[in-house]
Amino acid sequence: MEKTQNSSKIFLSYASEDEDIATKLYNDLTQLGIRIWFDKHDLLGGGDIEFIISNAIRECRFFLTLLSQRSLTKTGYFQKELARAFTKLDTFPANSIYLIPVRLDECNPQDERIRGKSWINMFPLWSNGIDKIVKTISTVVSIDNNTTPIITSTNIDKRSLILQILKAALLSYFEEIRNADTKNNRDQAISNLMNYLEKANFKVTFKMSDIVFMIFIDDCVKSSNFIDPDLWITERIKDMGDLPKSHQQVIFSFAVDRFLTMI
Repeated sequence: MEKTQNSSKIFLSYASEDEDIATKLYNDLTQLGIRIWFDKHDLLGGGDIEFIISNAIRECRFFLTLLSQRSLTKTGYFQKELARAFTKLDTFPANSIYLIPVRLDECNPQDERIRGKSWINMFPLWSNGIDKIVKTISTVVSIDNNTTPIITSTNIDKRSLILQILKAALLSYFEEIRNADTKNNRDQAISNLMNYLEKANFKVTFKMSDIVFMIFIDDCVKSSNFIDPDLWITERIKDMGDLPKSHQQVIFSFAVDRFLTMI
């Protein structure tokens, strides 16, 4: 697998007629911590669209294609993205999961490269489709990293699900930081991590302030591993309770500065 390939990010492919549904899917998965490449958010003004999208498909670990009666009956850029995904699919072993077909309605794909794969249906219950996408991505990332599958059931509470996704995402970012071959690339990897955490809003889930959450991520990055947030709060913050607030702020600020300038 290419060194530059992002080990957990998903390229979201859809027809323009399905943009509203694609946006909803992007929002729902992002709120759960899944990393999505979505043209409406990731394409910058003035960029070469062909080059940027081709590069994104090449670098993303997964290709999520939204299938509908609208997308399957039209010609254009959706078909071009799918063709690029098929080309990349040929580089994977036969039992690997890369291209994930997601049906938005009762469409009937005719291409054998799609018909031969297990589809994820977003109907009749949207939530069931979300659960299956999350479980698929999390399990494959765990296999890629040679770790225990992080989600074994979709019937788990939301906080536990977010916790497991955060673990997978952090391990992916740690890999990017370790593999960075220049300071600029390391700085960019750290910036990507911070942007991801801000977008996913994990600190709300764990009831941490911005500063405390940053220290938590700092400790995770330094150890290149995931730390259980509940245990971390008990062990890391317990001795700070008696410190004056001004002293706590100094300690927190120092940890944040160290995180921003590390590596």
